Amino acid sequence: MWTKKDLLAGLILFLTIFISLVDGTAVEAHSEIKEISPGMNEILDHSPERISVLFAEPVEVYSESIRLTNSIGSNVRIGKAVIDPTDKRLVTLPVETLLSDGRYTLEIFAIAMDGHEIKERFQFEIKKEQISELDYWRNLTLVQSAPADGEIVPTSPNKIELWFSDEIELEVFAIYDDNQSLAPIGETYVNPADASHYIIELDKKLSKGTYEINWYVRKDNKSKNGIFYLRSG
Repeated sequence: MWTKKDLLAGLILFLTIFISLVDGTAVEAHSEIKEISPGMNEILDHSPERISVLFAEPVEVYSESIRLTNSIGSNVRIGKAVIDPTDKRLVTLPVETLLSDGRYTLEIFAIAMDGHEIKERFQFEIKKEQISELDYWRNLTLVQSAPADGEIVPTSPNKIELWFSDEIELEVFAIYDDNQSLAPIGETYVNPADASHYIIELDKKLSKGTYEINWYVRKDNKSKNGIFYLRSG
């Protein structure tokens, strides 16, 4: 015959098993990261072109879902996170800056379809082989500009932004109009969070026409220049 003590012990055992099963089901239902590239604590000999994250099930991502910082905690410029249309578990985004040697931290925030928040933090490291000076200057490029090369903007931009493939000194920046006259520019400064990103303020609005934009960069007494175009109006 069951005593009160036996019944109480049985009830406690039942509740313990039930709670463990419920918790286990909840954990299994929540999305988790199955694969990431670059991998956790991976050491690369080159700057990655993109970051990819594979979740266990489809997720929702936002503009701040993936954040990359360098060894001193400064943000590194990366592109927009995009969900693969053929596999909604896979999220990829381009790395728009040539990463120098050092340790990087990848912070991930996403929302699973059941509303569960996914927060993860990974690190990887870059140790490049030393390249020759000739190869360095050959590979140094203007990765992106805003406005973009050849872009037609409906109204004059109030600033021009440049992103180079490495941290570099912007020595000269000039804008020429259709008559090869210099357009006035304002303050030029580097993004404190990304030394490869320059912002050039425009003192006056650009009138309607085509503009030639010239840039010159310098490092260790060597320089490189380039040209791109935009049309206003």
